[in-house]
Amino acid sequence: MKPIVLDIKGLSKQFSLSAKGAGKGHAQVISDLNLSVNEAEVCTILGSNGAGKTTLFNLINGFTRADSGSIRFFDSAGEGHELTGLSTPHIARLGINRMLQGISVFGHLSMIDNLQMARPVLASRHSWLERMKPGFYRAEKRQAAEKLFVQAEQFFDQFSICLAANQHKIAGTLSTAEQRLLSLCMMVVSPASLLLLDEPCSGLHTDQLGMIAKALEELKRHQKSILLIEHNLAFVEATSDTCHYLEGGHIRLSGSGNEVVRHYKTEQGC
Repeated sequence: MKPIVLDIKGLSKQFSLSAKGAGKGHAQVISDLNLSVNEAEVCTILGSNGAGKTTLFNLINGFTRADSGSIRFFDSAGEGHELTGLSTPHIARLGINRMLQGISVFGHLSMIDNLQMARPVLASRHSWLERMKPGFYRAEKRQAAEKLFVQAEQFFDQFSICLAANQHKIAGTLSTAEQRLLSLCMMVVSPASLLLLDEPCSGLHTDQLGMIAKALEELKRHQKSILLIEHNLAFVEATSDTCHYLEGGHIRLSGSGNEVVRHYKTEQGC
């Protein structure tokens, strides 16, 4: 049995309808939800629009506060952290990254600059360390940069992309598929251990989905755990270690990707 990295119990969230100009009352978006994600596995949330998938992600990474329930995250050292009530930056520092739907790269920066943004020691300036121990700081940055380049180079080699030749390309000039790969490579080189991926197949052609599936396998090889929202049912079947069918804020069914997709297709008439 693999260790659990995310353990959600009794999670609930409702929104006021009056705040949206829809009259009085409340909409229960997430209701007494229980869910767990294991280390180095892909756990997929499947459901129709309005099922509560995005709200669930927002609750996990602190965009939205839960009304009740517990969200416990276990970092790479095995230490548990209660996430409810924490800010999004705090949750990110604990080791949770989120890839939003669509393009999640800095379009005005080069590929290598995007990758360095994923490593805190390369993306930020430690002014006190630079001032007190400049030699140590420079050595730390050099070692981190060398390790990052090796990891990223190995990742892109699998897709016949030479990082050395393309590292200075501006990310905004890359194709949608290449930008998606860059986003996923940023996840590989980041220190985060839990990744929230929102529809990584969105906007891609069918013949490009195998590339994304291969990237997820690479993330798992680096001991990254993945909570995935995806509408492409064939992709869900091919990549999911576990799958949950979410509808009306409730988990209707949990099981393998094949089991849940088969049930989902029956209910939706696909």
